[in-house]
Amino acid sequence: MTADSPGPRAEDRPPVVEVARAALRELFGHAEFRAGQEAVVRAVLAGSDVLALMPTGAGKSLCYQLLAMLLDGCTLVISPLLALMKDQLDSLPERVYERTTILNSLVEREELVGRQAAVAQGRYKLVYATPERLRQRPFIDALRQARISLVVVDEAHCVSLWGHDFRPDYLFVRQALELLDEPRLLAMTATAPPAIQQELDERFGRSLVTLTTGVVRPNLRLEASVIGDREAKMRTLIDVCKAEPGSGIVYVNSREQAEQLALLLRRRGVNAAHYHAGMERADREQAQNAYMLDRVRVMVATSAFGMGVDKSNVRFVVHFNPPRSLEAYVQESGRAGRDGRPARCILFASQGDRSNLRRWIREDRLDVGLLRRVYTALRRIAVGGYALTSADGLARECGTPVQEKDLRAALGVLERVELLRRHLDLPRTMVLELVSAPPDAAARVADALTRWQQAQDQRFEDLLGYIATARCRHWFVARHFGVQAESHCAMCDVCCPDPARDTAATPLVQSARDVRPADVILDCVRTLPFQVGRRKLVFILRGSVQSPIAPERCARFGALAHLSTAQVEREIERLVGAGYLARREGELPTLQLTDAGRLKPPEPAPAAPVRARERPAGQAYSPGRATDSSQDVEAEALFERLRAWRRLRAEEESVPPYVVFHDKALREIARLRPCGHAALAQIPGLGPAKLAKYGDSILELISGSPLNPSR
Repeated sequence: MTADSPGPRAEDRPPVVEVARAALRELFGHAEFRAGQEAVVRAVLAGSDVLALMPTGAGKSLCYQLLAMLLDGCTLVISPLLALMKDQLDSLPERVYERTTILNSLVEREELVGRQAAVAQGRYKLVYATPERLRQRPFIDALRQARISLVVVDEAHCVSLWGHDFRPDYLFVRQALELLDEPRLLAMTATAPPAIQQELDERFGRSLVTLTTGVVRPNLRLEASVIGDREAKMRTLIDVCKAEPGSGIVYVNSREQAEQLALLLRRRGVNAAHYHAGMERADREQAQNAYMLDRVRVMVATSAFGMGVDKSNVRFVVHFNPPRSLEAYVQESGRAGRDGRPARCILFASQGDRSNLRRWIREDRLDVGLLRRVYTALRRIAVGGYALTSADGLARECGTPVQEKDLRAALGVLERVELLRRHLDLPRTMVLELVSAPPDAAARVADALTRWQQAQDQRFEDLLGYIATARCRHWFVARHFGVQAESHCAMCDVCCPDPARDTAATPLVQSARDVRPADVILDCVRTLPFQVGRRKLVFILRGSVQSPIAPERCARFGALAHLSTAQVEREIERLVGAGYLARREGELPTLQLTDAGRLKPPEPAPAAPVRARERPAGQAYSPGRATDSSQDVEAEALFERLRAWRRLRAEEESVPPYVVFHDKALREIARLRPCGHAALAQIPGLGPAKLAKYGDSILELISGSPLNPSR
């Protein structure tokens, strides 16, 4: 066909769905769509603006990656997750990778300018960017030249002021759509209850066609346990991590707790590491890479971990503390079982957690005083109705310390009630226009703050309801998101309890109640092989999992387990005051016996501590559940290790991942597990040069496989 000849008649063209399926096979190597994917692709290709509600692991990213290759022009993906962008880029097949780029804060400025120019020249079909970049005029100009045919808003629930993860920069998406000549819109999320689904139409200025894949993940066993205290939680956590095979994630609510629990698990024989936002970037990357390569089995982390971490073989997720909302819990627990195989999601709760959640809600509350300070500061620096400032500069202008997240939330509220309008940014400068205050401005502000607080309180109640429910947990989650589901399942602790796996904590030792605490304490200090401070002495006497000494090395281990921590501490302080114990000062103060304490006759040692019966390590939850000895499971685990190794090598060599190896070759290696260079050379796509360069590394990875024939 010549350039001047007409194209095929409409009736002669293949149906859209056939074109999409062919591209799915040719570009991504998949024979079929997953549930829900085809409906999303068809709706967008038909010209609809779509809201796709798809659970974690349902394959959201493939929908827009495929659409980008099928549509004319360029597809823009807006996502707040920097790690997700990079991970998705690394996983793309060669033909898609070559037409894809990322523009975010992790890219060096000179490289960023070059990529932006290439976008304007139409060299890319798929562009990933953060919502903040939409406010930059050069970026918008580059997108206009590239002709954007589709804008994808990932984590679309972030646009809602009343949602659990509000991001003020998402409010600019509507203006960006106007500046880009109103391209089609695909909004995607896994965590939008009905009220937020309805709000998205207003926020984006579109009538969205809602397509729901559902939120029920039938391969996930949902459990929730109310456990008495932190000590019992730690004991139960150790049991779970030892009993469950495969990789796991333990979520906690503080950086300090992440480090402490990881150390505790390591001391108890569990290969664990920690991850939180307070770590140096290099340390975070090292911890994440070790987990992805299965060098670390359990990651103890704050919510900072998991965003964009694509590890399909996570077999359990434990929430040591409840998160701040049911939406957050569904998102975080959904990182288990992304390979479709059975996995456990366990939520620990206690009365102390309930109090902490209430306190956090109070701390997160936006008050009218903060809004007034921000608005007054803007009026003070405004010239001609416009305030040009940075977030740091505006915070200083407020007079009292204001955290950046609170400042941005306050700007979002003021924009929502139409007291200001935010425009495209200048370099490192926000452009805020103050508008004439409407007569009912005070009422609007009061209403916005009331709705904000009501949404916070409702999230708290919904989470408590999930913990306490006597109904099917999958049904409870589905109802929360406005989705129909069966009222009974075989994969939650309500519908299918299992006494053998009851996560209620059991005592580690039997306490001796027939001895006086004072004499037990003195005898413990007398017989310990080393000196300890008050805190560690309490751990020993109460039989804590945090004890610095093993039970068999201390006859008084757990002898005061029947007393509370406060009671033991008071008794120790009484002995110090009475002159039986003395503090030895120093960098790490310790307790030691005085002469009076040595002369005091000790009570007979109690019977040797009896340890609670432990479940056999590796015991699986349900009948028919595959163990890690399964060929398929091990092949998938090895593939994940190979893929993570490939990403590291690609970064070291500054080349795309496919230059190192294609997924197809890695899957064949994982399936066959060759045990030498000769066998490795038989893998298609592994020629002499790659064998010489990468062969030893691959064989080393294979040697760690439990099913490696040479072992």
